[in-house]
Amino acid sequence: RTLPILEDDEEEKINEAMEQEEANNKENDGKNPKKKSKKKSTYAQLTGQAVSLQLAEEQLTDILSANRRRITIDEIQRTVCQFYRVDRTEMSSKRRARAVVRPRQVAMYLAKVLTPRSYPEIGRKFGGRDHSTVIHAVRLIEDLRTRDADMDGDVRSLLRQLES
Repeated sequence: RTLPILEDDEEEKINEAMEQEEANNKENDGKNPKKKSKKKSTYAQLTGQAVSLQLAEEQLTDILSANRRRITIDEIQRTVCQFYRVDRTEMSSKRRARAVVRPRQVAMYLAKVLTPRSYPEIGRKFGGRDHSTVIHAVRLIEDLRTRDADMDGDVRSLLRQLES
């Protein structure tokens, strides 16, 4: 991809805006809301876009995502077990009864959606299961959510519980 060639005055404006932003960064420790506003308006000036809610959300996603707490697989398993009234040891057991398998699959799905963990890592947390078992669980729950309103409701409820 090639970059557009800038006129001298455009390049000068960008350099000035970048210098101003660097000066703002040195003055602020990252906790000042005025800095966020300056970041937004500086970006808007550079790109020629109007300052809008959408622009603000796009530019602040890195700041907002840093404030979210990390959800662990153990926390997901605990929450799913409480929700479905299943013993915690069943998440790693070899049992294949539907009453145990479905909550385990939901927990695997949530682990993939809510954590940055790989399929093999998730499998290890569920009794040393193979990565393909986790892939199957994720695909199955995705499919069930589209076809079964109860399953979709359960997953939504669990997501709300875990993210609160």
